[in-house]
Amino acid sequence: MAQLTDIQAKVLEFMVSRWEAGEVLPSCREISARFGWASPKSASDALAVLKRKNLLAADPGSSRKYRLTSQAMGLPIRGAIPAGFPVDQAETHYEHFSLSPLAFGIQDRNSAFFLRVNGDSMMGKRIFDGDLVLVDKTARPKHRNIVAALIDNEVSLKTLIQEGNKTWLRSENPDYPDLFPFQELQIQGVARGVIRPLKS
Repeated sequence: MAQLTDIQAKVLEFMVSRWEAGEVLPSCREISARFGWASPKSASDALAVLKRKNLLAADPGSSRKYRLTSQAMGLPIRGAIPAGFPVDQAETHYEHFSLSPLAFGIQDRNSAFFLRVNGDSMMGKRIFDGDLVLVDKTARPKHRNIVAALIDNEVSLKTLIQEGNKTWLRSENPDYPDLFPFQELQIQGVARGVIRPLKS
Protein backbone atom coordinates (compact mmCIF):
# COMPACT_ATOMS: atom_id res chain seq x y z
CA MET A 1 0.00 0.00 0.00
CA ALA A 2 1.35 3.41 -0.90
CA GLN A 3 0.41 6.67 0.79
CA LEU A 4 -0.72 9.29 -1.71
CA THR A 5 -1.74 12.91 -1.55
CA ASP A 6 -5.23 13.88 -2.66
CA ILE A 7 -4.17 14.90 -6.16
CA GLN A 8 -1.85 11.91 -6.64
CA ALA A 9 -4.74 9.59 -5.74
CA LYS A 10 -7.01 11.35 -8.24
CA VAL A 11 -4.42 11.08 -11.02
CA LEU A 12 -4.04 7.37 -10.29
CA GLU A 13 -7.81 6.85 -10.26
CA PHE A 14 -8.07 8.64 -13.62
CA MET A 15 -5.45 6.35 -15.11
CA VAL A 16 -7.05 3.20 -13.68
CA SER A 17 -10.47 4.22 -15.04
CA ARG A 18 -8.96 4.65 -18.52
CA TRP A 19 -7.27 1.25 -18.32
CA GLU A 20 -10.45 -0.50 -17.12
CA ALA A 21 -12.37 1.07 -20.01
CA GLY A 22 -9.89 -0.55 -22.42
CA GLU A 23 -8.42 2.80 -23.41
CA VAL A 24 -4.80 3.88 -23.78
CA LEU A 25 -3.34 5.34 -20.60
CA PRO A 26 -3.48 9.16 -20.62
CA SER A 27 -0.60 11.33 -21.75
CA CYS A 28 0.79 14.17 -19.63
CA ARG A 29 -1.21 16.64 -21.72
CA GLU A 30 -4.42 14.68 -21.18
CA ILE A 31 -3.80 14.49 -17.44
CA SER A 32 -3.11 18.23 -17.32
CA ALA A 33 -6.31 18.95 -19.24
CA ARG A 34 -8.32 16.69 -16.93
CA PHE A 35 -7.20 18.56 -13.80
CA GLY A 36 -6.97 22.05 -15.27
CA TRP A 37 -3.20 22.36 -15.02
CA ALA A 38 -1.54 24.97 -17.21
CA SER A 39 1.60 22.92 -17.88
CA PRO A 40 2.15 19.20 -18.60
CA LYS A 41 5.06 19.37 -16.15
CA SER A 42 2.65 19.06 -13.22
CA ALA A 43 1.38 15.81 -14.70
CA SER A 44 4.93 14.64 -15.34
CA ASP A 45 5.83 15.32 -11.72
CA ALA A 46 2.78 13.38 -10.51
CA LEU A 47 3.72 10.42 -12.72
CA ALA A 48 7.28 10.50 -11.36
CA VAL A 49 5.92 10.22 -7.81
CA LEU A 50 3.66 7.31 -8.77
CA LYS A 51 6.69 5.54 -10.28
CA ARG A 52 8.68 6.06 -7.07
CA LYS A 53 5.81 4.53 -5.12
CA ASN A 54 5.70 1.47 -7.42
CA LEU A 55 2.28 2.31 -8.82
CA LEU A 56 3.70 2.85 -12.31
CA ALA A 57 6.51 1.01 -14.05
CA ALA A 58 8.54 1.78 -17.15
CA ASP A 59 7.25 0.05 -20.30
CA PRO A 60 9.38 1.00 -23.32
CA GLY A 61 7.16 -1.02 -25.66
CA SER A 62 3.98 0.97 -24.96
CA SER A 63 2.97 4.26 -26.53
CA ARG A 64 3.09 6.04 -23.15
CA LYS A 65 6.31 4.33 -22.02
CA TYR A 66 4.74 3.35 -18.71
CA ARG A 67 2.18 0.90 -17.34
CA LEU A 68 0.15 0.44 -14.17
CA THR A 69 1.54 -2.06 -11.68
CA SER A 70 -0.59 -4.67 -9.89
CA GLN A 71 -0.35 -2.52 -6.76
CA ALA A 72 -2.05 0.34 -8.60
CA MET A 73 -5.10 -1.75 -9.31
CA GLY A 74 -6.22 -1.63 -5.68
CA LEU A 75 -8.86 0.49 -3.96
CA PRO A 76 -8.30 3.58 -1.83
CA ILE A 77 -8.35 3.46 1.97
CA ARG A 78 -10.17 6.62 3.00
CA GLY A 79 -8.91 6.77 6.56
CA ALA A 80 -10.36 5.24 9.72
CA ILE A 81 -13.93 4.85 10.96
CA PRO A 82 -14.84 4.29 14.61
CA ALA A 83 -16.58 1.07 15.54
CA GLY A 84 -17.23 2.27 19.04
CA PHE A 85 -18.40 5.68 20.11
CA PRO A 86 -18.81 8.05 17.15
CA VAL A 87 -16.24 10.79 16.63
CA ASP A 88 -15.90 13.92 14.52
CA GLN A 89 -15.25 13.09 10.89
CA ALA A 90 -11.56 12.30 10.58
CA GLU A 91 -9.06 13.79 8.19
CA THR A 92 -8.75 11.78 4.99
CA HIS A 93 -5.58 9.82 4.35
CA TYR A 94 -4.75 8.08 1.08
CA GLU A 95 -3.48 4.54 0.83
CA HIS A 96 -4.37 1.77 -1.59
CA PHE A 97 -5.12 -1.91 -1.02
CA SER A 98 -4.77 -4.24 -4.01
CA LEU A 99 -8.12 -5.91 -4.62
CA SER A 100 -10.68 -6.11 -7.41
CA PRO A 101 -14.11 -4.80 -6.37
CA LEU A 102 -15.71 -7.25 -8.82
CA ALA A 103 -14.88 -10.04 -6.37
CA PHE A 104 -17.40 -8.45 -3.99
CA GLY A 105 -20.08 -7.72 -6.59
CA ILE A 106 -19.16 -4.05 -7.04
CA GLN A 107 -19.23 -3.15 -10.73
CA ASP A 108 -18.02 0.46 -10.51
CA ARG A 109 -14.53 0.83 -9.02
CA ASN A 110 -15.18 4.53 -8.39
CA SER A 111 -17.98 3.70 -5.96
CA ALA A 112 -15.78 1.48 -3.76
CA PHE A 113 -13.31 2.31 -1.02
CA PHE A 114 -11.93 0.90 2.21
CA LEU A 115 -12.19 2.22 5.77
CA ARG A 116 -9.94 1.03 8.58
CA VAL A 117 -11.94 -0.03 11.66
CA ASN A 118 -11.08 1.59 14.97
CA GLY A 119 -12.88 -0.06 17.90
CA ASP A 120 -14.83 -3.18 18.81
CA SER A 121 -18.52 -2.23 18.74
CA MET A 122 -19.11 -4.49 15.70
CA MET A 123 -17.45 -7.63 17.02
CA GLY A 124 -20.84 -9.40 17.04
CA LYS A 125 -20.65 -9.24 13.23
CA ARG A 126 -17.02 -10.43 13.34
CA ILE A 127 -15.62 -7.00 12.49
CA PHE A 128 -12.65 -6.18 14.69
CA ASP A 129 -10.26 -3.33 15.43
CA GLY A 130 -7.77 -2.92 12.57
CA ASP A 131 -9.92 -4.62 9.92
CA LEU A 132 -10.45 -3.04 6.52
CA VAL A 133 -14.12 -2.70 5.58
CA LEU A 134 -14.96 -2.50 1.88
CA VAL A 135 -17.69 0.11 1.34
CA ASP A 136 -19.94 0.68 -1.68
CA LYS A 137 -21.05 4.31 -1.63
CA THR A 138 -23.73 3.87 -4.31
CA ALA A 139 -25.49 0.83 -2.81
CA ARG A 140 -28.99 1.42 -1.50
CA PRO A 141 -28.92 0.84 2.27
CA LYS A 142 -31.39 -1.68 3.63
CA HIS A 143 -32.59 -2.81 7.05
CA ARG A 144 -29.82 -4.72 8.89
CA ASN A 145 -27.05 -3.67 6.46
CA ILE A 146 -23.74 -2.73 8.03
CA VAL A 147 -23.15 0.88 7.05
CA ALA A 148 -20.68 3.71 7.29
CA ALA A 149 -22.81 6.57 8.57
CA LEU A 150 -22.67 10.22 9.51
CA ILE A 151 -24.92 10.70 12.53
CA ASP A 152 -25.29 14.25 13.86
CA ASN A 153 -22.00 15.18 12.12
CA GLU A 154 -20.07 12.25 13.61
CA VAL A 155 -18.95 9.11 11.77
CA SER A 156 -19.50 5.53 12.85
CA LEU A 157 -19.71 1.96 11.54
CA LYS A 158 -22.90 0.25 12.72
CA THR A 159 -25.87 -1.91 11.68
CA LEU A 160 -28.71 0.08 10.11
CA ILE A 161 -32.10 -0.54 11.72
CA GLN A 162 -35.29 0.62 9.99
CA GLU A 163 -38.55 -0.12 11.80
CA GLY A 164 -41.67 1.76 10.82
CA ASN A 165 -40.84 5.46 10.68
CA LYS A 166 -37.79 5.06 12.91
CA THR A 167 -34.19 4.65 11.75
CA TRP A 168 -31.15 4.22 13.99
CA LEU A 169 -27.76 2.55 14.22
CA ARG A 170 -27.27 -0.61 16.26
CA SER A 171 -24.04 -1.64 17.95
CA GLU A 172 -23.09 -5.31 17.77
CA ASN A 173 -21.44 -5.31 21.19
CA PRO A 174 -23.44 -4.97 24.44
CA ASP A 175 -20.78 -2.64 25.85
CA TYR A 176 -21.89 0.09 23.42
CA PRO A 177 -25.26 1.84 23.09
CA ASP A 178 -27.35 2.07 19.96
CA LEU A 179 -27.20 5.45 18.25
CA PHE A 180 -30.35 7.46 17.64
CA PRO A 181 -30.06 10.64 15.56
CA PHE A 182 -31.08 13.88 17.22
CA GLN A 183 -30.95 15.80 13.95
CA GLU A 184 -29.59 13.92 10.95
CA LEU A 185 -28.48 10.48 9.82
CA GLN A 186 -26.68 10.12 6.48
CA ILE A 187 -25.58 6.75 5.12
CA GLN A 188 -22.23 7.15 3.39
CA GLY A 189 -21.98 3.60 2.12
CA VAL A 190 -22.90 -0.05 2.64
CA ALA A 191 -20.26 -2.54 3.80
CA ARG A 192 -19.61 -5.29 1.22
CA GLY A 193 -16.70 -7.15 2.76
CA VAL A 194 -14.02 -7.26 5.43
CA ILE A 195 -10.27 -7.76 5.04
CA ARG A 196 -8.30 -8.73 8.13
CA PRO A 197 -4.54 -8.16 7.92
CA LEU A 198 -2.67 -10.90 9.77
CA LYS A 199 -0.52 -9.75 12.65
CA SER A 200 3.08 -10.95 12.65
